[in-house]
Amino acid sequence: VQGLTRRQCLQTMAFVSLGSALSSGWAQAPRQMRVGFIKRYQPYSFVADGAALQGFDVDVVQTVLASMNVTMVPVADTLVRLQAMLAKGEIDFIGNQLLHTPENRRRFDFVVPYASIQLVAVLHESDDRDFFSLDDMLGRKLGVLANTGVADQARDALGKSVRSFDRIDLALKALAAKELDVVLEENLIVEYHIEQDQLPLKVGA
Repeated sequence: VQGLTRRQCLQTMAFVSLGSALSSGWAQAPRQMRVGFIKRYQPYSFVADGAALQGFDVDVVQTVLASMNVTMVPVADTLVRLQAMLAKGEIDFIGNQLLHTPENRRRFDFVVPYASIQLVAVLHESDDRDFFSLDDMLGRKLGVLANTGVADQARDALGKSVRSFDRIDLALKALAAKELDVVLEENLIVEYHIEQDQLPLKVGA
C-alpha cells in the first residue's frame, strides 16, 4: 500500500483479519480472554531473557482485544500443548498466525495468515546451488523445525537425511556452521533470525 511501511501494511492486514474473526465469533465477548501464544516463535511471540511475552502477534492481539474492552491473559507454551488446551477449553483461542495447511484447517475454525508467508530454502551465503523443490534436496542434509507438518512432509520425501531441531534458530546456526546443506522454514522467521544473529546465510527459493 503506497505510503505505508511494510510493518504498517502487515499490521493493517492483521487488524482486518483478526478483527473479522473476533466480531463474527465473539459478538458478546467476555471482559477477559485467555489467549495462547507459541513461546518460541520469533518474531511473532517469544519470551526472551526472563522478560514478559512479546512479539508482533502478541502486540496485535492485545491491541485488538483492548479496542473491544477485553483484557488479554496470555498463555505461552508449545503449539502442541496449546492445541490440547484449546480442545479442553482452557484457552479461548491461539493468537499466532498459522500456515494455511489442510491439517490446520481441520484443527482450527479460522486459519487465514495475515502476512505474506511462504516456505523458503535457506542456504549458506557461500552456497550457489538452487533448491526449488524437495526433489532437489534428495541426498542433502536438510534442517527443519521438529513436530511440524513441514518436518513430516520432508521426512516422508527425503527420509533420514532430514534433521529436526527443537528451535529453528538452532537449525540456522547449524547451517551457518555448514553442518547442513539447507534449512526449510517460513521466510519472515528466517529473515528475522539472520538479521538478529548476524548469520552468514541467505534466503533462496
